[in-house]
Amino acid sequence: MGGSDVLEVPRGTMRLLIALALLFSSAMVVPLLVYYCNRQSPSIRYRNPNFISIAAAWAAIYSIARCAVSLNPDMISCTNLALLFGISLQTTLMSYLLAEIMVVLTFNLTERMTKYNAQRTSQRAAIARLQWLLRRKHVTYAWLCIQLLWNLPTCALVLSGPDYSGFNGTNCPNELRLRVVPVNMVQYCCIASGTLLLSRAMSKVVDNFGVRTSFQNSSRAMCVFVICYLPVSLLYETAFVQATHLELFIVVVGAQVIVVFHMLGPIRQAFRDRPSSGFAFKGTLGILEAFLHTDDGYQAFSEFAKGEYEVEVLVAWQALTEYRGEAKEALSATDIFDTHLGLDAPLPVRRFIPPLLLHRYEAAFAGNAKYGVRPDSAHDPDFFNPLLDALLSHMVHQTLPRFQAHEIGAQIWKSYVAQYQTRLALDMVLQKQAEPATPVTKFSMPNRKFRLETIQSLGNLGSAVFTEMSVAERQQPVTLVHRSSTVPLTAALQSADAGSSPNPTTPVTVSSLPTRRPSNESLR
Repeated sequence: MGGSDVLEVPRGTMRLLIALALLFSSAMVVPLLVYYCNRQSPSIRYRNPNFISIAAAWAAIYSIARCAVSLNPDMISCTNLALLFGISLQTTLMSYLLAEIMVVLTFNLTERMTKYNAQRTSQRAAIARLQWLLRRKHVTYAWLCIQLLWNLPTCALVLSGPDYSGFNGTNCPNELRLRVVPVNMVQYCCIASGTLLLSRAMSKVVDNFGVRTSFQNSSRAMCVFVICYLPVSLLYETAFVQATHLELFIVVVGAQVIVVFHMLGPIRQAFRDRPSSGFAFKGTLGILEAFLHTDDGYQAFSEFAKGEYEVEVLVAWQALTEYRGEAKEALSATDIFDTHLGLDAPLPVRRFIPPLLLHRYEAAFAGNAKYGVRPDSAHDPDFFNPLLDALLSHMVHQTLPRFQAHEIGAQIWKSYVAQYQTRLALDMVLQKQAEPATPVTKFSMPNRKFRLETIQSLGNLGSAVFTEMSVAERQQPVTLVHRSSTVPLTAALQSADAGSSPNPTTPVTVSSLPTRRPSNESLR
């Protein structure tokens, strides 16, 4: 079987350095845990945090195992050693590549949503295919199958040859290393090339979080690692490489690529963008609605929403606003459900609304579909108000704070709020002037400062309560925006009390749904 790859137990300064490398590799698990615990943060959740976390965890296992075996090379047999190193390395690489593929598909799906036209069936079919691919169940099955196939060559090379279980890390035959290492390096180069190509294929428009830049920098770092590792691997048997453990330290540094480029920055941004930060909640729901009814405001907010992967929320808001305002070209209730709430909806908003609210709408439309009820004549403009409230609540609390800090909204939002408050103050002055003066009543502007925190979600189909809003602000008229493309008018209905569960087997009317008045009316 040829010579042996003899590894002496490191001593003195070298042992201390390897112990520090082990401590460093173990410490890098902390950012991984913080990253995963904050995976719902906007700066993290669009990076496919599950797959990225899996890749980082396997990279940590690989790095820690390499350091631990270097400190105690006789603790494990050669066969188990080769399997441990090979499987952990290849699982890390493939998990990272699959995470990047999922991000690219998400980018593509978002771009298709921004260009969606209900009249083009080909667009809907393409969106449906991408949504099918991105479902969690399908992604999990694909991940498991691909990982098994990807690790098969390493396992076959180790287990198909002679039995190396009688050797340990101090006297592993060179033959085993010469069989496994070239295959691992070829696979590593394939992954590095694939990630570099995929990072260039990512959209330059649909990205507010620097995801594309992170993947590109990470791919470049992987290429640098290959360039540094190859000569060291070829000279592995030389006295200098063996004495300095240079190959080990290069591997330990390379294993931290995922944490450095995909976790540290997003974690810092997640803590900086928490709701308690100074720029959160600087606008009321009334101001946001008025802002979205302007051409410039809607265009700016839509452009920002593309990078937040939330463009479907803006499209749904527009459709619901037109439905509430009974616009001539508004979508029907059934069309709105099929486009935004159904299981195969091309522009789904299911993840942005409370589950109970979604369940009640699903139960309503399921009951009507079962009994063939088509109440086209029973159009209730307030039927989707709870859904509209939920979407507006999401935009006010989640999207608006980031919009105000982004370069797209920094200027236009600030200037619009100033104009809005000036107009509001002027309206109050004119209203006071129109009131008859009495000896008791003194003319003055109210001293109360306008508060901007205004919306809290409640139960009963997601109804909202708006607090601390002046009467004049609530009474601001809103000019509805009309759509240019529609589909035939249909309807759907539902009935549910706040304390009872809906029965999908009973057809009910739209007007029986508990609703609220539109937000541009005076609420008391």
